[in-house]
Amino acid sequence: MAAAVTYTNFGGMLVHENRGGVETEYVNDTLGSLVECRDASGTKTYEATYWPYGEIRTSSGTNPSPWAFVGLLGYYRESASRTYVRARYYRQEVARWMTEDPLWPGELAYVYANADPVEQHDRSGTSPGCIDCTLAIGASWTGEHPLHICNNHYSHCMSCCVLASLFGRDCAIIAQQLQCLYKCVTKPFEPPSRNQERMDQCKTGISVAHNIVGAGTDIMAKCHQGCSKMYPLPNINNCRQRRYKLPYCCNHPCAPSSTGSIYDGLPSVGRHEQCLPGFKKQVGTTWVAG
Repeated sequence: MAAAVTYTNFGGMLVHENRGGVETEYVNDTLGSLVECRDASGTKTYEATYWPYGEIRTSSGTNPSPWAFVGLLGYYRESASRTYVRARYYRQEVARWMTEDPLWPGELAYVYANADPVEQHDRSGTSPGCIDCTLAIGASWTGEHPLHICNNHYSHCMSCCVLASLFGRDCAIIAQQLQCLYKCVTKPFEPPSRNQERMDQCKTGISVAHNIVGAGTDIMAKCHQGCSKMYPLPNINNCRQRRYKLPYCCNHPCAPSSTGSIYDGLPSVGRHEQCLPGFKKQVGTTWVAG
C-alpha cells in the first residue's frame, strides 16, 4: 500500500511534502522547477538541472515526488517523456504539446510557452499570455474592487474586450466561464440567470473588440469608449463603495498615458493616500498608479 502524502502549498508553489511521515522540503528555481530536495535536517537528498524544454539534464540522489520541470507549479511528470499540465499533456523530448491548444486558432496549436521556455510556462495547459492577463484582470477589475462594485456590467465588458483584443474571442469566453464556475462554488445560492448576465456582458465586450482591433489601436481607450457607452459609469463624484468606507470617484476615466499603462481607461481616485490597484491617486498635480 502506497504511503499517504500531504503537500504544502505557499502562494501557488509547492514547498513541502510529508510522505508517510518522511518530511521533504522542495527548492525551486525562478521558473518553478524542482531543483533540490532536502530532508528534515536540511541535508540535500536530490538535485537536478534541466534543458530549456524540460528534459532532465543532470540529476543526483532520489526524488520522492512526481514533480520535476515546472513541477512545483503543478506540472505532473508521468514519465521521462510525458507530463500532465491540467488541460493537456506535454512531451518535453520534442518540445510540443500532444494535443492542440483549447484556444486554437486564436493561439498556436502545439507550441510550448510561446517558444520561450526559459522565460515562460504554460501552467494551465493553454496560452501563457491569455492566462496571465486573465489573472491580472481578475485581480484588477473584479470581485471586491471598487470599479466592479460601482458597475460590474462595465467591468465584465472591459475585461472581455481587452482579452478578446489581445488573445482572441475564445480566451475571453474561457475567462468568463472560469469566473462563472468560481461563482457557482462561492455563491451556490446565486440564481443561474446571473451567470448568463455576466456572459452577455462579456459578449458585449467581445463585440466592442471586434470593431476596434487594428494596428496601433489604443485598446484600453477604445474598450472603455465602447463599454462605457453600453454600461455608463455612475455619473456622480465620490461614489461610496459599500464594502469600504472610503470615497471613490467613478465618474470619469483617466486620460490615456504616453506609456500605455494597464491603468489607462480606469477611474481616478480623489486626494487621499489609500488607493487600491487599478486606480490612480492624485499626488500634487500628477496622477500615479495605486
